[in-house]
Amino acid sequence: MHTCHRPRKTIITLALSTVILLNGPSLCPAFKGMGSQGGGESTAEPQKQVEEAIDRHGIQSETVIATINGEPVTMAELMTNIKTLMLQKYKGLDMTDDLARRIRYTALEQLAMEELAFQRAQAIGAVPPEQEVEARLEKMIAAAGGRENFTEALAEKGKTIADIREEITRYLAVKNAIEHDIDSKIETDENEVKRLYQEKKDTFASQEKVTVTDIIFFLDPEDKKSREKVGEVRNRLVEELDGKVGKLEQDSFFAVQNGINVSENHKKEVYQLAREMEPGTVSQPVTIDGTLHLVKLDYYQPRKEADPERVRSYLQQKLRKAEKERLLTQWRQELMDNADIEIQHELLKEFGK
Repeated sequence: MHTCHRPRKTIITLALSTVILLNGPSLCPAFKGMGSQGGGESTAEPQKQVEEAIDRHGIQSETVIATINGEPVTMAELMTNIKTLMLQKYKGLDMTDDLARRIRYTALEQLAMEELAFQRAQAIGAVPPEQEVEARLEKMIAAAGGRENFTEALAEKGKTIADIREEITRYLAVKNAIEHDIDSKIETDENEVKRLYQEKKDTFASQEKVTVTDIIFFLDPEDKKSREKVGEVRNRLVEELDGKVGKLEQDSFFAVQNGINVSENHKKEVYQLAREMEPGTVSQPVTIDGTLHLVKLDYYQPRKEADPERVRSYLQQKLRKAEKERLLTQWRQELMDNADIEIQHELLKEFGK
């Protein structure tokens, strides 16, 4: 068993546990029972009461409340995790007894999962060498503006450089363990990649886009004079207004519809007419659905197929991500199922019931 005990868990809990180690459903149903008896709303200022309770328990900072495969978890560690959870997820909520139990459960689960993952890293030799830890530490110091600034910032949080060195060690160890146990096992089924590509091929293509301005005339399309009148409007639009439909004087015998996207499935006849035109041009008078129209093609974008290799790479990544999540869930559950967790404090007296 390792001898690297405290301080620990802060960096991993924030940067790794909540993102990787605990990114999924609850791992150990037995944890759900832990907490005090009863339920319902607390009395006035519940958040303040909880914070006071945390500080009160925190006085027993070195009191061991549980062991994870023989490794102690102290009251200080649990309370620190509870405070972090309250700030991140539960700030401002009314603190019911049920919510308090849920927070205690989640906080202990995080600590247990992190410790089990670190123990797994030790078992497979995944703890990083000192030089790698020091290199990461030096980058942090440089980013803080030097050792003096870094040390002062840590002191405000009650930490030392030694604390951060251990947190880095644990973080990298767990990361290495995940890469060893999970990343190395992820395989991509090429047949599944091909199937997904064929199934979703259209969604990766840039779809054709045809945008028009449709001028609709309330005139008899069978009347020669009506068609001549529409032709006059077209001539004025093309020869005098440079195709700018908005400059046409509004009149009661026509209406303008701007920015219409047309396709084989929407205003098919207008779409077919527009596909034979150049952007910016105006059609001759045309009868559509018994009504006279002038159509201006505003914009045309042809359909463009996606690069098959880029799509293949995207699908591979998507499948790898899904497989990694599945394997991580299984990995976490196996670590928890095989763990020897003992509760040693009345605060968690319902744990395991």
